[in-house]
Formats: sequence, C-alpha cells, structure tokens
Amino acid sequence: MNPIIIKYRLCKYKFLQNILFSISLFSFVSCNVSKYVPEDKNLLKKVNIELIGPSQESNFLKEDLYNLLVQKPNRKLFSNYRFYLSLYNLSNQDRIDKKVNEKQAKIDKVNEKINLRNEFLLSLDSSAKLKNFKERKLVFGERLQIKGEAPVIFSSFKAVRSKDQFSKFLFNKGYFQNSISDSTFFSKKK
Repeated sequence: MNPIIIKYRLCKYKFLQNILFSISLFSFVSCNVSKYVPEDKNLLKKVNIELIGPSQESNFLKEDLYNLLVQKPNRKLFSNYRFYLSLYNLSNQDRIDKKVNEKQAKIDKVNEKINLRNEFLLSLDSSAKLKNFKERKLVFGERLQIKGEAPVIFSSFKAVRSKDQFSKFLFNKGYFQNSISDSTFFSKKK
C-alpha cells in the first residue's frame, strides 16, 4: 500500500510542478504579440466563415472552406493565447545573426583543418577514410523561430484569392449561383 501512496504523491507533485511551470512560462512570455508587425500593417487575428441559406452539410462545408483559406491566423493555445507567436517573438534577429556569424566562422576554421587533413591522407593513400565536414548547428533563436510561428499579416490580395478559391470550390460542389462577400474589421491595436 505504501508504494502506491508514494507514487501518488510523486504524481501529485509533478502535476503541481507542471502547473507552476506553465504559469511561469506564461508570465515570462511577452504579451506583445505584435512585436514584429510593421507600423502600417495589421496582424490577422480571426477569420470567421458564415454560410447563409439552407444547407444540411454546413459544418462540413465550413471546415472545407476553412482549409481553403490562403491566409490563416496564428494558432492559439487554450483557445485565446497565441503561444506560438509569442515563442517566435522571444527570438531577436540581430542576436541570431551575430551568433550565426560567430558559429559559422568557427565551423569554417574546423572545416579548413579537416580539408587539409583529408588532402594529406589522400596524398598518402588514395583509399584512405576521409573525415566528413562539420555543419553548423542551429542557434537557440533559430530553434525558437522554427518552433514558433511568424506573425500573419493581413493581405487584401490573399483575401481576394481566398474568395476566388471559395467560389470555385462551391461551384464544384454544386452551388452554381454562389455569392461570396467579405468584410474586414481593423482594431486600433495592431
């Protein structure tokens, strides 16, 4: 009976540890999701598709239309928080460029030595086993950018392309007299 209680307590503390980690992560991550959005541009926050008219398959049709969107907003976590965008915003492009240049210089020096060694080995024996060149590993900021999502900036051109895609899709589904309209709402914040 004792081992079960110990295991339960460990699970209980692990659960609390995960909750505390999540809370600290949310407080650590920047709240400014529009950090890398230019002043004259707007962040795409939400896309709402409404179907008007009698249709039994409206839910399936909505999902299909949403998959056809050319421009989708950033993914959300817990239905409201743009975690992946915040993760992307944690990276600093200037710092990334500096670190990449430093690491690339080191890798170039190492590869020069490897090349000299390989040439020497080839001069001694043409069937010698050669050492492979090193490749630069990603810096932390690059990994953040890969795991995160860049901000999706609203584009009226992409909205028109989505409308065209919707019209073609609905025509192929048998809705020959379809009419598509769109509206855009801009908030004062980005």
